[in-house]
Amino acid sequence: MRPCFIPVVVILILIEAPDCSDSISHNIVKGWADKLGFELSQLGKLVTNIDKFEDSYKAADVTPRDGNALVQEIAKDIKEMMESKISAIKRIMDVAETSALSSPDVDPPQSFEFINAKNNTIDLEYSPHFGGHVNLNMSAVHVPTNVYEWASDVIRAVKWSEALDRTFINNYEQDPSLSWQYFGSATGFMRQYPAMNWYMDPVDLFDCRTRSWYIEAATSPKDVLILMDTSGSMTGIRREIAKHVINNILDTLGNNDFVNIITFSNVTKQVVPCFNDTLVQANLANIRELKRAILNLRTDMIADFRLALRTAFELLETFRNEQDGARCNQAIMLITDGVPYNFKDIFELYNWKNNTRDPFKADMPVRVFTYLIGREATDVREVQWMACANRGFYVHLGTAAEVREEVSEARFNFFQI
Repeated sequence: MRPCFIPVVVILILIEAPDCSDSISHNIVKGWADKLGFELSQLGKLVTNIDKFEDSYKAADVTPRDGNALVQEIAKDIKEMMESKISAIKRIMDVAETSALSSPDVDPPQSFEFINAKNNTIDLEYSPHFGGHVNLNMSAVHVPTNVYEWASDVIRAVKWSEALDRTFINNYEQDPSLSWQYFGSATGFMRQYPAMNWYMDPVDLFDCRTRSWYIEAATSPKDVLILMDTSGSMTGIRREIAKHVINNILDTLGNNDFVNIITFSNVTKQVVPCFNDTLVQANLANIRELKRAILNLRTDMIADFRLALRTAFELLETFRNEQDGARCNQAIMLITDGVPYNFKDIFELYNWKNNTRDPFKADMPVRVFTYLIGREATDVREVQWMACANRGFYVHLGTAAEVREEVSEARFNFFQI
């Protein structure tokens, strides 16, 4: 039984009498103090059960242990625990690969239904292990708000991933210490076991593809340099879409990535002064600084693409040669409303050094991704060529609503080339 703590308030009022014969004697006050001390001591023993604590430790003894043997025993236990978790993940991976390869290349029938976590219709029971109400007999599917759940690529993947339910259940039966099990798809949906009703208050902005566990599992480390055109034509809605693109790119980066943002018109400028001439780790603090720095960008003058591309390639080359950063993939993300020509000479000089005649046989250190802003953009051919000729990906964005999905697709294609 949990002990009750009883607040004790003692008020002593000593009244100085005008006649010394009426004053309280020292012995009386001492008696009060002794009695009060005894009562408080007894109350403390009652509340803390100190006697029981003392009795329980009387039987304790000290036994010498072999430190090396103890460390080895702990290491063995940790290894066995980690191997158990890894085995569970590998079983999910094997079933997912087999199901995806064997699934028919057609949409499921219109009568097909799946357990949608957002519908709040799942029968649940409280589980102390998961700390909430769940259904241990099935998984549930979460589809991001900006993804159409009945799109062909989405619904086909939802269909074949149903085979994971049996694996999820078997994993949990074999290892009851397992927590949540997830399968995140490049199409945007996430299958979660055990099933639960999704909490969407006030709005549902969850997308598994922007979570660190998905990013670090699905991508390799990378150095990303974002070039944003801030010339006079990039004003109004174009500027807002461009900033939205940057924010979404930053959201797809993880702690293993390095990033910086350079704006350019007739001059180049790195948006965070203390990040000059370098790339910084894409941790939460640095991402927050970069997002804050692009809030009030000004647009004017004429864009000097040659200067911007040269600056970007030289910075990435320096980073690469000094063995700094991710030491894996490198990319330039160019955000603009159009280019006058394709700047082939720049790419020959910096990116196709060992085979200018056939770029695709060159040892191309940097991939170029281009984001063309504006519905009425006319320079599609040149912008698209810049991406395709440098093993990148081209995206045309007319509205802000397209940004999140297109940026996710571009990131996915980063690792498919």
